[in-house]
Amino acid sequence: MKIWIIVTISILLASCNKYLEKSGDPTKRVPRTVRDVLLLLDQQIPSGPIDIASDQFFVTDPMFDIIDWSEPEIDLYTKWIPNWTGTFINDDFWKQPYKAVFNANICLETLAGAQVTTTNKADYERALGAAYFERAFAFTTIAWQFAKAYNEATAKTDLGVVIDLHSEVTEKLNRSSVEETYAQIISDLENSLKHLPETGDHPLRPSQMAARGLLARVYLSMRKYDKALEQCNFVLQKRNELLDFNNPADVNIGYVYPMQLQRYGKEMIYNKQSYTPPNYTGNLFYFPVDSNLVKSYAVNDLRKTAWFQYGTFVADEFARFYGSPEGRPIMSGICVDEIYLIRAECYARANEVGKAMKDLNDLLVTRWKSGTYIPFTASTKEEALEIILEERRK
Repeated sequence: MKIWIIVTISILLASCNKYLEKSGDPTKRVPRTVRDVLLLLDQQIPSGPIDIASDQFFVTDPMFDIIDWSEPEIDLYTKWIPNWTGTFINDDFWKQPYKAVFNANICLETLAGAQVTTTNKADYERALGAAYFERAFAFTTIAWQFAKAYNEATAKTDLGVVIDLHSEVTEKLNRSSVEETYAQIISDLENSLKHLPETGDHPLRPSQMAARGLLARVYLSMRKYDKALEQCNFVLQKRNELLDFNNPADVNIGYVYPMQLQRYGKEMIYNKQSYTPPNYTGNLFYFPVDSNLVKSYAVNDLRKTAWFQYGTFVADEFARFYGSPEGRPIMSGICVDEIYLIRAECYARANEVGKAMKDLNDLLVTRWKSGTYIPFTASTKEEALEIILEERRK
């Protein structure tokens, strides 16, 4: 009798185990194959709202009054409170990029144990490169929001950000130095270059050109201009076509969102959107732009018409930025026009003024009304830099 009871219980337990395995929450699955990893990486996570740390946007009193701030957030942003210990309702500035880091870590760990065959080799390489790239992009976003700017003299002691390289969420971690933070970003991007295809099959998927573009951006922020220049040269050898703002097929200035057609246009190397918290009235681009910046555009500069609109939201006397594809949140990805501007600045800092101004003029002539653009000239490194940095701000 005891034997029959034991056998019966064993069968029931085995059945329960099988049932539990099959009835798990499908939303909490973890990737197990190369294909799973690719699908997870295709679920692109927006970067943090880097633009909110810039000086290009401002909030008027009427707009501030309708934003759904919590009291702790109001205290933090409007008062200086040492050792502040409030609780955020929305801490997505921090969570969103670290979610991307977590996903990348899951992908890298899965790929480390994946079975690679001749059939899935290409997918494996692309997935591995994309995971390294996405982690680097996320760490760059976090560093630019929460760490000091890179300064070679103090980078070893300046506090950077938490560098989490594992999916284990209970692991206790400390902030790395700024030097360690940037070393990890560069290491991830260099690893991505070993595995990514030279050019991607879609702008939402990273490629070597995207990784080199991000490297150029990172090296520029580190003031390593020679290395940034090297990456720009790689990119512009393969991708150098610019949008023509005079061509409606490129930029339809008469449309509600003029830059709509740029979303996957010829300048787009890698499309990434900045995360915009819901308490920012829907989208960051509703915020008014510095009026002095808007006034700095010349009459025949088509960017002013393409990128800004008036009278569509609170504070109608101010312009708002609409230059993002389809009126969507701010685009933080990699485009050809940015690479031209980075290279122009690097040339200027290397005292190659002629090359610097050529890159700038090659870009700007596509932004002005046909037949009206007069090329910029500069006789000194300092003069060239002043012009280039002002145009970069635009």
